[in-house]
Formats: sequence, structure tokens, C-alpha cells
Amino acid sequence: MYFHKSSQNDVGRFPKQLMIAVFATVLGIGTPLIDSACAQQSSSNIPTFSSTLTVAEAYAAIPHDRTEYQFQQSHMGRAEQNYFSVMFPLIDLAVVLRIESVQKLYYRQGAIDKQLRDYQRLIDYWEGVTPPESLQSYHAHMLQALKVQKAFFLDWEAGRFSGDYHQLPQQQKVRSSSHHLQAAYGILMRTFNSRK
Repeated sequence: MYFHKSSQNDVGRFPKQLMIAVFATVLGIGTPLIDSACAQQSSSNIPTFSSTLTVAEAYAAIPHDRTEYQFQQSHMGRAEQNYFSVMFPLIDLAVVLRIESVQKLYYRQGAIDKQLRDYQRLIDYWEGVTPPESLQSYHAHMLQALKVQKAFFLDWEAGRFSGDYHQLPQQQKVRSSSHHLQAAYGILMRTFNSRK
């Protein structure tokens, strides 16, 4: 597990509409689980964070499931498999940070300094990952989406967003993050669907 659960959190009390809006506009895609053989080879240095949520609880708060990805059945090269064995857990970390940040801000449970530091650690790690040539554009879009998500949470914490979930889709940074994530997803579809 990439998160260590530090306390119990009532995910079920969080407004489902807000979680749907945040996930649909900020992330837009689900994260595949990776098979354990490939993950063990490359993910040993992935950062870990203390969190009030597990990865499963974070996904339970959004309308998308994690899809198990079987590298043995894919048309990916070894470099791509190694890359995704690192990236999929990083995306899980980002989902947990995002949901935890939204919950703290929505319920006014205090500052999100810890989450913002964790976002920066995740961004720093992400910047140190070298993608295969075929995935450089994907990697750049995903990294930019993460940076914009962090910037949105900084705005929210500073009072530049009211917390009204009906306004989320109109927020420029939310739209920008969504754009980058959709572009990244499109790159994956074009790259790997053409190899079937």
C-alpha cells in the first residue's frame, strides 16, 4: 500500500455531488491497478504519505473504479511497462491527496498545509521520472494537471473559491487540469489502441 492510514474518516458523509464534480472535472479518468510482478520491480522508491484515507476509500468517494491492468496481456514495450508501474501508484497518491484536500476544505477542517507539502513531494518525484519517448507528451500533460490541481487548492484555501460544488466546472484551474488529463488520456488511447 502506498498510503498509511492514520485515522478513520467518514467518506460516506461527503456530498457525492461534490466528489463527482471534483473527480469528473479534475481527474476525468480512472486509474488502472498494476499487476504485482511489474510493480515490485519499479515502485520501491515511490513516496508514501500519512493520510486519513486509503486509496480504496478515496476511490469509493468518486464515481470511477480502479481497473486492474495486466501488463502480460498488453502491447507495451518493457520501458512503457516499467514507466506505468511507477505512474499508476503515483496517480493513486494524487487521487488520495485530491479527495483528502477537498474534504478538509469543504468541511472547513483546517489548513491543508500537509496536503500541499505532499502535493509538492509528489510533483517533485513526478518530475524526476523519465518517460519513454512514446509517452513524453502524456507525462507532461499529467504533470501539468497535477500542478494545476495544487494551484486550485491553494486558491480555495486562500478564499478565492467559495467551496460551492456547482461552481467547480467553471473554475479556470479545474478546467485546465481537466483539459490536460483528457489530453493525456487521448494520447494513451491513440498510442496503445493502434498497437492491437
